[in-house]
Amino acid sequence: MALKTLAILSDEDLIRSDRTSSMAIRQRFLANLLSKIFNVSLVTSFGKHQEKKLSNIKIMGGVGNLHSLSKEKFDAVIIGLATNKDSIYYKYSKLKPKSPIIVDMYYAIIFEKLITLENSWSGNRIFNEKLKVLDKILGSGDHFICATSQQKDYLLGMLSSIGCINTSNFSEELVSIAPTIIDTTFKKNKVKKLRSGSQFGGNDKIVLWLGGIYPWFDPCPLIEAMPQVIRNTKNTKLLILGGKHPNIEYKSFYDKALVLVQKSGLLGKSIIFMDWVDEKQSYAYIKEVDLNVILSQQTLEDKYAFRTRILAPTLLGIPSITNGSDYISSLIKKHGAGVVLNSTDPTNIAAAINGFFRLQDEKRKIISVKKVISEIKSSTDLKNLINFVERRQNIKETH
Repeated sequence: MALKTLAILSDEDLIRSDRTSSMAIRQRFLANLLSKIFNVSLVTSFGKHQEKKLSNIKIMGGVGNLHSLSKEKFDAVIIGLATNKDSIYYKYSKLKPKSPIIVDMYYAIIFEKLITLENSWSGNRIFNEKLKVLDKILGSGDHFICATSQQKDYLLGMLSSIGCINTSNFSEELVSIAPTIIDTTFKKNKVKKLRSGSQFGGNDKIVLWLGGIYPWFDPCPLIEAMPQVIRNTKNTKLLILGGKHPNIEYKSFYDKALVLVQKSGLLGKSIIFMDWVDEKQSYAYIKEVDLNVILSQQTLEDKYAFRTRILAPTLLGIPSITNGSDYISSLIKKHGAGVVLNSTDPTNIAAAINGFFRLQDEKRKIISVKKVISEIKSSTDLKNLINFVERRQNIKETH
């Protein structure tokens, strides 16, 4: 019997295998995971038209003719969520394609957008437009994937509110869970070492801020804590890796952090900014640090997030200090694989970092981190998705 065929649609640069956006990482992960069961194609609107084969996965770049794509009889097509009409997900969902659609909601996108929108007439107008796009994509779905059980509950609530749970599917299991598990392996001869240059020495205690200076991730309290950290642990250095986002929309947040470091007099000394690097290089650098710190706004975005910025260090055996209420932060707290702060006051952050370095217990750290990883992996449940694709119900004909 021939394998069922799946297409995963994307707006990301998937031709290059080193892209580090969380969406690109997520889609490559799903492709690798599902290719063990199905014939999988990654189809992206990004770049020029080209094709390549990566292991047993076909990658198609620069796909612009969605009408032609919608006529192809895949056993299922996976699309993501978006809030703009230019996205391939929205465009494909409007075409009423022949193939059943699986919608992947691995983060609460509308809550992320709400953080950046003003409570004003224009802000509400923009929000309503984004919500229409989101509703259209969700309404096109026949099955759904998310990353955590919390997201599943949230997703079922959304689907119910727009009538997607109804008499025709009430008895079906509509949602599968697939937390992203990143492949953090790298070839040592292909990457640079963090501690081999002039900025970091072998005895330095390196604290990492892993990219992302966004409205919902703010390193400023950590920057303000560093003088207090250094007074107690003199060889501590903060690495802000990939802080300057390629998207100019977030430039003001980066600039604010940079000015704060300049005023502290620690720029280039105890606080180092480093540009974005490719995926494997980032894992090599993470592997050499002692501690990861991530500080997020206490919002619904945080509650329903699946943080790759905590996941990657955790998979590499690095503990984290976080103030998050997200899924992985809750596991860190549960298993003692780091510290979950109750306040982002700089004094509190400094005390947590210094306390971590004073009470370093390598054996306990390794065991705790492994427990977090084990629980994340054990939450994967794809049987509903597999059954959905294998049944190959042509739902589109009955709508």
